[in-house]
Amino acid sequence: MRKVDIESLLYCGVMGLVFGLVVILTIVIGRRKKTFAKSLFQSIGLAVLLYGMACLWWFSYVQDGLAQLFGVMIYGIAFAVNVLVNTGILYFAKKRFDKHTR
Repeated sequence: MRKVDIESLLYCGVMGLVFGLVVILTIVIGRRKKTFAKSLFQSIGLAVLLYGMACLWWFSYVQDGLAQLFGVMIYGIAFAVNVLVNTGILYFAKKRFDKHTR
């Protein structure tokens, strides 16, 4: 395999891993917390932490400045999509939980 292929696999693999981990932990947090706002802020904080670590890893892994810039931009877009997905998950989970508690 070429070095570019390995870099692409690592980059997308880390992004997918972080995305999946944040979604799973959002579901766990949402089940344990009673309020929507607390669950949402904790899941966003977790996403900031994990995507921030992924960005730092990308900066240390790639030496080309342009690749660093585009990599961090794509991680930022993935972060925004992840926050929207987590908000939707929490909204529907809380709605379902409230319906079952009545």
